[in-house]
Amino acid sequence: MTLQPPTIRAIVQACATEWGVPVSGLLAHCRTRGLVIPRQAAMAIAADLTPATYGQIGRAMRRDHTTVRHGMAAARTRAARDPAVAARMAAVQARLTSAPPEAVS
Repeated sequence: MTLQPPTIRAIVQACATEWGVPVSGLLAHCRTRGLVIPRQAAMAIAADLTPATYGQIGRAMRRDHTTVRHGMAAARTRAARDPAVAARMAAVQARLTSAPPEAVS
């Protein structure tokens, strides 16, 4: 059984849940730290887990492709410096890539 990559929408939802912020906040143009960190994490995770281009990720998150490229770099830098952010990003990735339990007949 081959797992399908998660959708960008699912990634945004998972990041919003992990950081305790609304999805609408991640898609808004607000630049507060409490929204920027999970938004950039979602961009980086989307680039890692989906075949989507920067443009596709940007359209899904209401951003330009260059903003996505910057956000991904910022998220990876922050994760390298802050183990708590790295752990949260890893938790989101694990949640999105784990296979659902097999149905028992």
